[in-house]
Amino acid sequence: MDNYNKFKMLTIIFLCLFVFVIAAIYTNTKDASEVKIKENNQQKFDRAKEQIQNNQYAQNNNNSEIDNLTVQIEELNNKVNNLMNNTNSNSHMNCQILGIMDSNGESIEMLSNSAALDEAQNNGRTLALGCNF
Repeated sequence: MDNYNKFKMLTIIFLCLFVFVIAAIYTNTKDASEVKIKENNQQKFDRAKEQIQNNQYAQNNNNSEIDNLTVQIEELNNKVNNLMNNTNSNSHMNCQILGIMDSNGESIEMLSNSAALDEAQNNGRTLALGCNF
């Protein structure tokens, strides 16, 4: 023990404490990062689950809208077919241009056929037709 003096002992103790402190910091950092990673993964999982539920809800809404549109298209097809059948059975529709609708859509502005067509095409006005069978 003659070779060991106080300075050497303090240096060894200091080095041992330094290694111990570094090991403790590493362990705490490792544990904290694992907890944080688990929390982040759980949050991502919850967000993904919520997005899936929202997508399923939107898809169900879209399916019901598509069903409604399909029904409306079938109704329009039936109406067109009925109209075509009526026109084929010698009941002709006679239509003439009355004019254009005013900006409020409440009354008809009487114009000639060519003037009404020009207004409808160039200015986006609504064309008013009168039809009879």
